Amino acid sequence: MNAKTKQTTTQNFTRKAINLFAGNRLREWIKPVRRISLPGALVFVSCFCLSFLLVRSQASFATTAIGSSFKTISKAFNAKAFNRSAKPKSLVIGTCESLPGGVIEVEGTGGSGTQPTGYATLGAAFTAINTGVHTGAIVIDVCGNTDEGGATATLNASGSGAASYTGITISPAGGAARTISGTTIPGSPMIDFSGADNVMIDGLNTGGNTLTIANTTVSATTGTATIRFIGGATSNTITNSTLLGSHTASVATNGATIFFSTDAVTANGNDNNTISNNDIGPAFASLPSKAILGNGSTTTTAIGNSGIVINNNNIFDYFGAAVTSAGIATNGGCNTWSITNNRFYQTGTRTWTTGALHSAINIGNTTANSGAQGFTITGNTIGFASNTQTGTYTLTGAGTGAKFIGILFNGIAAGTTTNVNSNTVAGVSMTGVTGSGTTTSSPFTGILIQEGNGISNNNTVGSQSATGSLTFSTTTTSATDVYGIHNF
Repeated sequence: MNAKTKQTTTQNFTRKAINLFAGNRLREWIKPVRRISLPGALVFVSCFCLSFLLVRSQASFATTAIGSSFKTISKAFNAKAFNRSAKPKSLVIGTCESLPGGVIEVEGTGGSGTQPTGYATLGAAFTAINTGVHTGAIVIDVCGNTDEGGATATLNASGSGAASYTGITISPAGGAARTISGTTIPGSPMIDFSGADNVMIDGLNTGGNTLTIANTTVSATTGTATIRFIGGATSNTITNSTLLGSHTASVATNGATIFFSTDAVTANGNDNNTISNNDIGPAFASLPSKAILGNGSTTTTAIGNSGIVINNNNIFDYFGAAVTSAGIATNGGCNTWSITNNRFYQTGTRTWTTGALHSAINIGNTTANSGAQGFTITGNTIGFASNTQTGTYTLTGAGTGAKFIGILFNGIAAGTTTNVNSNTVAGVSMTGVTGSGTTTSSPFTGILIQEGNGISNNNTVGSQSATGSLTFSTTTTSATDVYGIHNF
């Protein structure tokens, strides 16, 4: 063969040797080798592979057989040393990385996109999760304030579409106070857990990190909420946060700062969700009529919202001047809730313009199967003007139907036992009203178990040491009863 043919054959053999021993990225790295002679190429590749084997062996202390295929070695080298787009093995939690996309920094253990990625809003981050950009175990660091605008930030269930996650943790980072807020379209929630499971929002309250979630929309439109659970959302936790809203409709109307809604997707309801250690109050000066409302599906007992835990929260400044109002209320499709160790108080005087029922805890209803049963209501403090039991929970106004009931339970007559134990109603003043009535129509009752299988023990209404702990006055001349505890 002539010299030109010999050179071409040598180059072809060199290319084949490189293709055999190296991955795509390595080929690009050693392109210059293609121009060397056949003996030189063989020496280069042999030295490279021998060196790589020694390095791999020392780094991993592995017992790699000398006869392992070079193809396997090249793949390992390509993945470990050159694949810079590989997904991280562990999540970086609680660290702000100043990503260019925005202050909501999302990182998953898998997904079709770059980990982590920044987003301008929580809604945009949820959309990315819903479309599979982030999957597996997901961490969302809130590294600045967001304006969610009028749109709802909806998180779908894992398994719905491309969404695939085992759990999501949302918390502030960077050692500063963070706020997620929006002026959501009336009738909609700002944050919607639509079948979402295993999500934790943790405001932390440590190291300077705090989190406020606020829907600043003031509306009586049904469905208005700051956070809604719907479609079988289960095992979620919201803790250590400030949650604000101003839904102003009556207790009978769907919507609240936190709203447990229906389940048209599964047969289980929105179960086993926890609301703990939060401050739940109004967005600015407009008071919500309800802090927490449950109104679930009612076709069976199982589909109701059950296993809800509401523990150790400060629930304050909820009131309706002309509509029924409550700190926590259930209307139907709710059972076996645990409402414990919460503090209900008013930081200012509340004035009725039209008489209506006002309660801290209002649990109903009496419908068989789907009504209220199996509740645990213990350790709650109702009254005062602060969470430290100072000042007075002051109610006034000229409403003829004005009523105060600290705790009202009105459930299924033959249902599972509800326990109302070790609660305190004190530091409450109700004056200037024209309300009257007896038994369940009394305008002032500390605790009323109106219907249902209930037990009440060790509750305290008023005080034996503080004069004027409970104050009631009315301008009516009609018969009027005042009750501390009334088991009707």
